[in-house]
Amino acid sequence: LLPHLHGRFGPVLAEDTALAGSSFGGLITAYAGLRDPGTYGTLGVFSPAVWPADFAFLRWMAGRGDPQSRVWVDMGDHEGGSVQAAQDVITLARDLTAQLALHVRETRFTVGEGHWHDEPAWKERLPAFLRWWRTGPV
Repeated sequence: LLPHLHGRFGPVLAEDTALAGSSFGGLITAYAGLRDPGTYGTLGVFSPAVWPADFAFLRWMAGRGDPQSRVWVDMGDHEGGSVQAAQDVITLARDLTAQLALHVRETRFTVGEGHWHDEPAWKERLPAFLRWWRTGPV
């Protein structure tokens, strides 16, 4: 899609290009940003589903990064089948953010209070991500 948009509207600087997704879309967002450094200035990684194939993404991303990109990672505090599972996914997302922080310009980690792994939760967190994207580095 991005090459089509650039062809139709002209090139856009990476700093003005964001990619965001939730769950598996969050996983794909992180993958695309790390696979193609310099393409996206900001990544919105909402409730990333990093567990497929025994957490293969976490192994794949080791050492990859984009020193010019900013990455927002978030998770709801009710994602998971139990209180412990919810804490585990928050810890996993926090650890993912810490690993990314070593290889990108800036990271931001947030937890949505009372948020589940669903569209209403992501919709509620999206405006904060958009404000963060457009305000530049903190």
